[in-house]
Amino acid sequence: MSEEHDQDEGMRTEAPATRRVQVVSWVLSALLHGAFMSVAFLTPHTESEFDVEWMTEFESLERIGHGDFKEIVIEERGVGEEPEPEPEPEPEPEPEPEPEPEPPKEEPRPKPKSKPKPKPEPEELASVAEPKPQPQPEDSEPTQKPSEKFKRSGPSDLPDIKGYGPGNAVYTALVRNDRIRGTPLQEVVTHILKLVPDYRIALDNTDIDPVQDLDSMFMASARPQYIQHTFLAVRHRMSDKDMQERLARRFGDGLAWSEYNGIPIRDLIPENEHYQDPRKILLRPGMAVLTRPEFLGELTRNLPKDSDARLSEGRATLLDSIAQIEDAADPKTLALVSAMDIRVFIPGLGPRTFEGIALSVADVNNPHIKIDLKFPKETDATGFADACPDLKRRMISGQKNFMVRNMISNYLERVTCVANETYVTVEATYTAEEIRSVLGFASMVVPQPMVLSKLPKPPPLPAAAESDPADAGSDDLGSDETITSE
Repeated sequence: MSEEHDQDEGMRTEAPATRRVQVVSWVLSALLHGAFMSVAFLTPHTESEFDVEWMTEFESLERIGHGDFKEIVIEERGVGEEPEPEPEPEPEPEPEPEPEPEPPKEEPRPKPKSKPKPKPEPEELASVAEPKPQPQPEDSEPTQKPSEKFKRSGPSDLPDIKGYGPGNAVYTALVRNDRIRGTPLQEVVTHILKLVPDYRIALDNTDIDPVQDLDSMFMASARPQYIQHTFLAVRHRMSDKDMQERLARRFGDGLAWSEYNGIPIRDLIPENEHYQDPRKILLRPGMAVLTRPEFLGELTRNLPKDSDARLSEGRATLLDSIAQIEDAADPKTLALVSAMDIRVFIPGLGPRTFEGIALSVADVNNPHIKIDLKFPKETDATGFADACPDLKRRMISGQKNFMVRNMISNYLERVTCVANETYVTVEATYTAEEIRSVLGFASMVVPQPMVLSKLPKPPPLPAAAESDPADAGSDDLGSDETITSE
């Protein structure tokens, strides 16, 4: 126990600024691609914990990732001038559409003449102009039932996932990796996830691709400044045997599997004198969980009937609910983030307290970022929204580099801040290429705690005589010792 206590103390004192660094590391891993850039905009105080070299980098990143989707919709709908010139051309378009539908009706007998149906393209284009109200009911039908299981809050009616993290978690995040797969964002998101501490600890050298092999990730923490307090649950399509074999590539076969209430369980890392992490790995069909041992009872016991985390009748555990957490994401939603009781310093405004933060990133083609900020008082929300335009101007004018100033201006000009009682909703819409560029910058400043360099090294690759040459080759391609040596 004393050694573990010393290890924890070492985690606190090894680098004076690591507590804030680890907070940023967790936030980056939770928000992943785009979402974390919005949180960076809300937490610029973190730059004070870094050297000048880091401050210059973060200044260019903390102010990236905002725009306004509603304004685009309003511009598309702004056809209020059409009814004025319509009285004269009204008789003209009326006879034109009438003969067009008549010929296909009169000549439906020949099958090849069914092609004139696509001719009413103007009608189809009219429906395309309203794509979001029409596909929503179609897309929502298969996902509406599971999404109804989750409570919603705030003016944006975002799903509330904060109650599904064990240990009174203050940060929770859900990422739908399957919706990033095969998109322009896949490469850069994969690169960022492989830099995240939990990937380096558990999955380095396993040949598990965080986007290609994992369908979703749910993260939670009550103490995000400590790596060892992060809870992680991933959904995948591998068998338990395949997952166990892949995990064994990280530290070898020395970590034996046992059972906890019928659930396969294993230590995260082997015992060593340099780095300690008490967390365990649990396996359920299609899901792997990384958790602290004190959360095992909370995860596996039957939930009370009135529990907000209960998603089914009969016996239901928190693990059962977490297995369905990916359904909280609405169609096209890429990420959800919830946080509680956050106090940050905002340049020009001073310290501000947020009772809650709910964030979503949706639409991989045109990522739309939406954040509901909950303030203690309505006057606080109104003051923040009123100060938002001036805050953006100061962020832009504060950049001395011309290129950086123009880039930041391009992102911040699309930010909108709207107050609604005790809430402020911040929204922004960007292109996939713009988000990809932001993530490229973010990958260069993902904190890399030096303590991870003390992790045990992966075992040597199997010899050709012990395995098939083809298998040995694939293992060699999947290894990446450069990450663990950082």
